[in-house]
Amino acid sequence: MGRFIKEKGIIKQYFAKEYSIDNIKCLSFNSKEEQHKWLLSYRKKTIKYLKGIVFEPLFIKTYDNKYMLLTKVCHLILDLYGINNLYKDIFAVYESLKNNSE
Repeated sequence: MGRFIKEKGIIKQYFAKEYSIDNIKCLSFNSKEEQHKWLLSYRKKTIKYLKGIVFEPLFIKTYDNKYMLLTKVCHLILDLYGINNLYKDIFAVYESLKNNSE
């Protein structure tokens, strides 16, 4: 996942070597209340950009059997323009996979 580090007074950004689709966390919820409680707790956690992950995608299966991609992103690495491009790319890949095309 994305991280910032400080080396000799210089802040650097990198993606951890273990970053791949195989180790994106997948969550599943059994009830609306369980899902709501977790989402509320998750969104309240602040991103401490020098002490933790600054970009974290999660796959979620909702209590009513729907699927979603949730991303937690630090504003230092992705602005509004960038997030729009990221999601356009994600949806383009999804459509390609769904339609079995490039």
